[in-house]
Amino acid sequence: MIDDTLSIKKEGLNSKYRLFTNALLFLCFLTLILQYNLVGIKGVIRAFLMIVIAISTCTFTNAMYWKFKKNDYHYIRKHIIASTPIITGIIVALCIPLGDLENNRIYLITLLAAFLSEMVAKLLIRYKDKNIFNPAATGILLTFFLFSDDFISPTIDGLLNQSPLDAISSNVDVYDTFSNYTSLLLGSYHGGIGTTMFLPLLIVGIYLMLKKVIDFRIPLVAFVFFFIFLFIIMLIFKYDFNFIIIHLIGSNYLFVVVYMLSDPITSPNDKLDKYIYAILFALIAVILGFKVTFIYSSFIALLIMNLSLPLIKKVIKKLSNKPEIPKII
Repeated sequence: MIDDTLSIKKEGLNSKYRLFTNALLFLCFLTLILQYNLVGIKGVIRAFLMIVIAISTCTFTNAMYWKFKKNDYHYIRKHIIASTPIITGIIVALCIPLGDLENNRIYLITLLAAFLSEMVAKLLIRYKDKNIFNPAATGILLTFFLFSDDFISPTIDGLLNQSPLDAISSNVDVYDTFSNYTSLLLGSYHGGIGTTMFLPLLIVGIYLMLKKVIDFRIPLVAFVFFFIFLFIIMLIFKYDFNFIIIHLIGSNYLFVVVYMLSDPITSPNDKLDKYIYAILFALIAVILGFKVTFIYSSFIALLIMNLSLPLIKKVIKKLSNKPEIPKII
């Protein structure tokens, strides 16, 4: 009976992984369409190769690791499915910009980011047989700090080859550049090849929440409190409401909270833990996004929360434990 229950749970988990993978593959398809509209066929080929390289690297790295550790191909196959290297590979690729179209260094960067995500963050840095940090965020940040000059996008139809947040920190009139918000909603600005499409990302994310593949609590709370914290900053510094719009839909924040923050391995399971986790993430993301305006500030906030999760659980558990009242006989 126990084995049957475990089998049912495992099958349900695998079906969720498959649905999540299919959703990410659909986002890859939309990414290719976006790159075609922005750059042309060269952008499509470049984005497609980046996706293939990232998926192949994560899968191969995972297989070789378990080959040397277990030397059991049946076990390797099962573990690859369970540890979802395909999902990690897709997320890594979607978070990296096209790079300079005149050279091919971005392919090497994609390969390195995928390798670090799978080997370092998922397979080596572990506690109680679980990875501590979000793999994709870890690999991308490590690669970014090593090759930050290559994380650029080509200039498109006169638009800045930087994100709206970068433009704000550069004292550029970003509100005038993105004044109609169409470019923000559809992703026509600097960023990861698949993380700037706010509207498609939102629609696919809602679909995954309705299918209960993603728990709606973490993304919803993180997004609502991100808005609240931005609104407070707007009132304090007397910014225009465009300040909130730019930070909400002119960044990769939506992609992070929907497709990365709610990762079942590195996020909490209890409802109260999820709410606190999401609120603290939103607070840190706002602070970093306001003071350290670059495209991966939300990734840093995510890793901080991954590292803080055990402490959050411990504090909440301690506060929720009510002292026993002695019985009067």
